[in-house]
Amino acid sequence: NNNNNNDDNEEEDDKEEKEEDDDDDFCEASVFLSPLSFLGISGSATGEIARRCIGIDDEAVWIASFVIQFHDESLMYGGFFFFDKAKKLVKAMAIDGSCNACLNRQHFLEFFEPVTKDVEQMKELLSDGNAKRWCNEVSPELRSRGARKCLWTCPGELHEAGGMGAFVYEMKGKEYRLFSIRVPSS
Repeated sequence: NNNNNNDDNEEEDDKEEKEEDDDDDFCEASVFLSPLSFLGISGSATGEIARRCIGIDDEAVWIASFVIQFHDESLMYGGFFFFDKAKKLVKAMAIDGSCNACLNRQHFLEFFEPVTKDVEQMKELLSDGNAKRWCNEVSPELRSRGARKCLWTCPGELHEAGGMGAFVYEMKGKEYRLFSIRVPSS
């Protein structure tokens, strides 16, 4: 009987060690989500090209951007959630951030020329209510060009964002650059 008690104790100790090891593997994460907004892509030929090239399902009418952060490090590039009319998730899409991605991938984004904005023009997006929407820029390419923080602006949130939305980057010196998504050229 004494051996049985020792075996039980050893099993309990092994179980506790296993649980402690599992806790070490646990990684706390935060998800930052933009406001849900109407996706302004028409049913025209141009809209169909945009949906095909970007990979947006036909039933998607709402969009939200997300960034996941682990211990203050962003998951590279984040992505988008697409929702149907009833606001049910129809697709999640990660951004890989590679400049050559469109050569080797089925879906890609294209942008208009950047628009430079100053602090005054960005007042609403810089307000305390939007603070959690800004995340540290993690792309080595963009950081090497002066990008410090990034935010997805919803379609129509800024005039220049148009119907498909835009990325806004805080650059060195508190200058902001807005890159609006455009319908891909191919």
